Amino acid sequence: MQTVDSKIDEIKRKLEETVLGDRDNFLPSLLNAYNFPTTTIKKLLNAGPDSEGYYSVKRRLLFKKLSENDNVEIEYFHAIEAVKDKQRFVIVTDFNRLMAEDTLSGRGIDIPFDELPDSYEFFLPWCGREIVEEQIENPADVKAASQMASLFVSIKADNAENEELTEEAMNIFLTRVLFCFFADDTKIFRRNQFQNAIILHTNEDGSNMQEFLLDLFEALDTPKDKRYGMKDYYLDFPYVNGGLFKKRLPVPRFSKASRNKFLECGTRDWASINPDIFGSMFQTVISENQRRELGQHYTSVPNIMKVLNPLFLDGLRTELDDIASLSEGRFKSRKILDFRSKLASIKVFDPACGSGNFLITAYKELCHLDMEAIDLSGEFAFLGIKLNNFYGIEIDDFPCEIARLSLWLAEHQINMECFDKFGNANPTLPLTESGNITCGNALTLNWADICPINDRYIYVVTLLLQVMLQKHRNKE
Repeated sequence: MQTVDSKIDEIKRKLEETVLGDRDNFLPSLLNAYNFPTTTIKKLLNAGPDSEGYYSVKRRLLFKKLSENDNVEIEYFHAIEAVKDKQRFVIVTDFNRLMAEDTLSGRGIDIPFDELPDSYEFFLPWCGREIVEEQIENPADVKAASQMASLFVSIKADNAENEELTEEAMNIFLTRVLFCFFADDTKIFRRNQFQNAIILHTNEDGSNMQEFLLDLFEALDTPKDKRYGMKDYYLDFPYVNGGLFKKRLPVPRFSKASRNKFLECGTRDWASINPDIFGSMFQTVISENQRRELGQHYTSVPNIMKVLNPLFLDGLRTELDDIASLSEGRFKSRKILDFRSKLASIKVFDPACGSGNFLITAYKELCHLDMEAIDLSGEFAFLGIKLNNFYGIEIDDFPCEIARLSLWLAEHQINMECFDKFGNANPTLPLTESGNITCGNALTLNWADICPINDRYIYVVTLLLQVMLQKHRNKE
């Protein structure tokens, strides 16, 4: 079996031969270096260039061979505009200069042709090996986390002597508020329905905020035809269900200051906030001592992708690319259905899931692959990825609540993407099961009782083992 290093050495050797060899055969030599199927290369050469001079492989390549009189830069930008079949790489060269674009990542190269072997890693995605680059977290996410932390501190100050407001009640209250903020901006509620109701029906000094929110949470857990005796302005809110508002728990008291902070949080555009960030919000609002004691660690999406890509996402993308290169017909349609069935059967299990960042990111990435497969089929179909295929264990109850909430909201974001893309989507409300998140100690539970192991595709993702060990020691 070839090692990774030997495969890369072979690619570089073949590229050097390509650069030094017969340039009339540059394209097949280039594709051969990255192990394109021989049948794909033959089909490409037999089809020849189109009327504009482009060689094309759906989802993989758009290439144009230029003459010495062509302007490489102008032809490069024309080629990018010519992309129609989601080709991953656009390449133009006059054999003195080579320019290429990775249309997925937005990266590009502009090199002397003879230096192509030095840029071998640029095209490694053809071999299923994605090069991970550092991504910058969304500043809107960071600002939202900061605002939620400020609100939390203000509410805690107002309720310093409120013995009814237990830690559980405060934690669940925060998750419900996050849902309502998000619902206001993402078509779960009418636009700004929650925010406007607070402005119109609560006192500026915050004196009746507690009563208003208690009644609203009860309404959200009650079907519309059973909201007997409730005030009119609660009747227009949708029925949410899903267990999010089921428990009847105390709500904190508010002052004028904390009500103002509440309204400030509501003015943020929550549609632009990733549910993934709720994990960092949770870590922002709890005390530094508690964070250290419980070993809670927030892992950013870029770092999560460094785990998920090589574990299974890169292989799935390559598989879909290979299907896309097939000729249209029954065989291709069958392969698409088989691929979608495989996606729907994948289970992801995080035995130290915290607030669910690994599970949320994996869910969204698998849904995006399913959407690509649906698009490739040319026929509309509902997504096959379900939240109940995502399993987690977390020792602390608050991140468990955040994980469940975040999975719900991630599902809604995906439903909105589907609607924008296909004109149809699975309904978001009423909420259904939000993944299988178990509150408990992963080092003492039987994992097979949490995540059934009788399926073919189960991927276990987690943070470092010492995080779990630290949690175990502190809970003994």
